[in-house]
Amino acid sequence: MAFKRYQIYKYNSSGKFVAIERISDKKLVILDLNDELTKITKMRFQNHIKSNSRYKTDYLLEVEEETKINDNIIEYNAKYLRVIKQNDILLYKWSKTKTLVELPIGAYLHFTNEEKYWAGEEKGNFTKNIIASIILVIFIALSINYGWGMILFCLPALLMIDWNYKTWRKDKKADINKLKELLEYKQSLIQNKTDNLNKVKSSFEKQLENYNTWKSLNPKKFEYAVATWLNKQGYDLKVTQYSADGGIDLVGNDKNKNLTIVQVKKYTKNVGVAVIREMIGIRQNHPDHPNTIIVSLIGFTRGAKKLANMEDIVLINIKDEIYES
Repeated sequence: MAFKRYQIYKYNSSGKFVAIERISDKKLVILDLNDELTKITKMRFQNHIKSNSRYKTDYLLEVEEETKINDNIIEYNAKYLRVIKQNDILLYKWSKTKTLVELPIGAYLHFTNEEKYWAGEEKGNFTKNIIASIILVIFIALSINYGWGMILFCLPALLMIDWNYKTWRKDKKADINKLKELLEYKQSLIQNKTDNLNKVKSSFEKQLENYNTWKSLNPKKFEYAVATWLNKQGYDLKVTQYSADGGIDLVGNDKNKNLTIVQVKKYTKNVGVAVIREMIGIRQNHPDHPNTIIVSLIGFTRGAKKLANMEDIVLINIKDEIYES
């Protein structure tokens, strides 16, 4: 996946934050962000967006993205990394004498331009000045042959050349030892982030032992809770991203590494036959005919249980599971 930075805007009317990037000649990807700028809440595509509907903020969104375009069909995925300020990437703030702790280093393995600058990488102007010098010589030769009035055309070339010899420098590569130091520091940041996430996950798993926790979750958090609970039992499931999930809320493998799809329903009443029929259709249209699970907060109607049993669909009632454990 490629590392990218997107400009973050704020809508004039709603005050919502969005990151916008053009991914093809005709398509813009718009990533909706929460108010705290800590996660992507939704992804959508548009052909255009009114320029006066939003204004540019001082923030940039860093993501790892993957874009595939086949026969005008766009496959796009973006993983949230972090949000930074525009000032964070100004090179003058990345003094080579600063320690890594003093700098806003990203907890990912990609090296940004400013991080490489800290490690000693610099873009030289040697080639640019050589080209400018050649242009200057050509104009001087033309001036001699066709009149000194041509010397006026030398001014652009003169302006391009910095006569201070100290600025005549070639590209400079980053110091390998500083890059190693940077990589080790990044790996430590990633490990710390992982450890913190594991602590939060462990705490969340403990809370899920209480049925009242399940009832208090909103539908999206309920999906994550189901994924967490099933994964603890040996599954390897992930919540499908954004709203275009096609009726599948979780996807991954069961305990035997078989492809599995899961639909999650946080209803305040028993799940009925209609949901079972919907999932049958989804499974039939799926090329791999995966194992199918439906999870309910409350339970299932008698008709739903009968149809699910006939169609080999696994039903999980969170209420029963929690109180029986």
